[in-house]
Amino acid sequence: MEEEKSSIQLLKDFAKKSGRTIEFAEQAYDSCAMQPIVYHERSLYIPNHSNANTYFVCYNNPKSVNGNDNYSGVFFTIPVPKSTKVLVRKRFFFDKLNFFSKSKAYKTGTDSFDSQVVFEESDFVGGDKIFTNSKVQELIKKAFQFDKGLRIAINSISVDFVPELKGHSHFGIFVTQNWFVEPEKIEMLFQFVEKIRSHVIREEETGFTD
Repeated sequence: MEEEKSSIQLLKDFAKKSGRTIEFAEQAYDSCAMQPIVYHERSLYIPNHSNANTYFVCYNNPKSVNGNDNYSGVFFTIPVPKSTKVLVRKRFFFDKLNFFSKSKAYKTGTDSFDSQVVFEESDFVGGDKIFTNSKVQELIKKAFQFDKGLRIAINSISVDFVPELKGHSHFGIFVTQNWFVEPEKIEMLFQFVEKIRSHVIREEETGFTD
């Protein structure tokens, strides 16, 4: 029987077959007699072709304690203050039962959108017009249909190991606790994010950071 490929090898194969580059880094933590298991911090990113503005990013750190130990998604830079923190997820049935959360949640004012999402973080210091843009709202709803576990965020997690994203505010669509390795899903994520980015650029040109 053929040995099952690792996530890293699957993503290397994806990058090669799709004509993209891939950057991968791995660092082992020190082990000892009391803890003989060797843990590894792993990170990788794949630019969406040459001169890319969007990046497929994966990270895993089993010893991290900040809640961002394992994620996978697509990101791009965005011209808003780094103090902006936004995290959106799909609304589920149990959210309807949480009346306290409902009363405190950020709303965009578009009922068809607000009824389907939950803003877990909404510290806007610019960028709020992104989420009130009707076309972006439709893309976000379609993304949640594609994968109910997705998170849509601005500056929610660190992606500083990607040189082009380091030190910048960033918008991302990602999952936690696992990595995307299926080519069709990665391509779909790139499509969602590229479309959202195009609308963000248009908003930027009309001054969404005002």
